[in-house]
Amino acid sequence: MSAKTIGLAPGNPLDIRPTELQDLADALRWELPDVDVTVIEGEPPTGYGVTAFEILNIFVSLPSVPHDVAVAAVTLITTKAVDWARRRLKKSPLRPKRVAIYGPNQEILKTVRVDPGGEAVDTTEDDLEERASFELYLEQQRAEEAKRQGR
Repeated sequence: MSAKTIGLAPGNPLDIRPTELQDLADALRWELPDVDVTVIEGEPPTGYGVTAFEILNIFVSLPSVPHDVAVAAVTLITTKAVDWARRRLKKSPLRPKRVAIYGPNQEILKTVRVDPGGEAVDTTEDDLEERASFELYLEQQRAEEAKRQGR
């Protein structure tokens, strides 16, 4: 049986240090004691890596749990992550935070932007639409390339 896991990974480990995720990891361990919660250190970005947001990526795998249990878990994870992001505003108050929660196949489960004033805005639908548009673009590019190659 596959393990139930949650991985916390900063979008840029120079913005969010692994130690700065420990309180969130501990809160999730407390709420979800049968889930293995880990902090993923990540690689420093290459290139400029400039973004207005501090980004926290959360990877969730909850195999063999009923759908309603998984939905409740994602809701709890979102709540704890938004609380963490609001506390983080004290360190960098002018920089909005973005929390993205992904499923085991890298599918978007939930995304939230926490604005400098602390307001949490659900951006899931926008992000799903953006990803779908990008996938369509890639598919069109592959089709054009295949046509050029004579396939």
